[in-house]
Amino acid sequence: MWRHGWSRPGTWSCPSTIGGGGESEGIPNRLIPLEQVEDARSALTFLQLQPDVDPRRIGLYGLSFGGGIVTYAAAMDSRVACTVAVSGPASGRRWMEALRTTWQMQAFEERLRQEAEQRGRTGEFTYVDPLEFMDCDPDFKTAWRGFQEGDPRMARRITFDSAQAMMDFRPELVAHLISPRPIMWIHGAREKLIPVDEAIANYRQAGEPKKLVIFPDYDHLDLDVEPGLFQQMDLAIDWFDRELKASSLT
Repeated sequence: MWRHGWSRPGTWSCPSTIGGGGESEGIPNRLIPLEQVEDARSALTFLQLQPDVDPRRIGLYGLSFGGGIVTYAAAMDSRVACTVAVSGPASGRRWMEALRTTWQMQAFEERLRQEAEQRGRTGEFTYVDPLEFMDCDPDFKTAWRGFQEGDPRMARRITFDSAQAMMDFRPELVAHLISPRPIMWIHGAREKLIPVDEAIANYRQAGEPKKLVIFPDYDHLDLDVEPGLFQQMDLAIDWFDRELKASSLT
């Protein structure tokens, strides 16, 4: 699902990716994070070929799971001049575990194992409601249903094997590769979907220059809609203005 994208001259926007969908090719509504990282890198190549784009001044912005995507992409691709990651994970497995009790996580992993065996026998994908991945608080579930009703591009179903790919995704393992290019993480302290510890974990693994901004009274949804959306985007714009200008001087 693509939503709340943001762009300005010299930047590429990578918004939230939970849910899949849109008009892209391939298996519909399947979320494989490392494939989306490659999509981001392909977008960088496309931008560099545009006559009105300075190839030294391309930044990435990611919201929600997209925050993890841009963190990983920046680590893998030195063409990224600076990055802003909002409300994203550092470890997909740790995130999934935070949403469940121990016995719920064990049952979830057993279901993943059984589905993988079935897919191996039949070659067919099992589709589930995205909220089966995000076993989160009622307020977020209600908001998610509202997003689905308001945007026909949002997937109502997603391949169940996406959960395993998401759990295997760990931006924190490569965050140190971003330095000396700047990155800023933005998160809400009252997060009930992706805990603030995820932003802290990414920040601790990264080298300088880096920045961590935590909104003490905001949760995931607060940074996804106004006024929190505009507040965090103002921070992102200031970061890009300063850091992309600096990159053009080097």
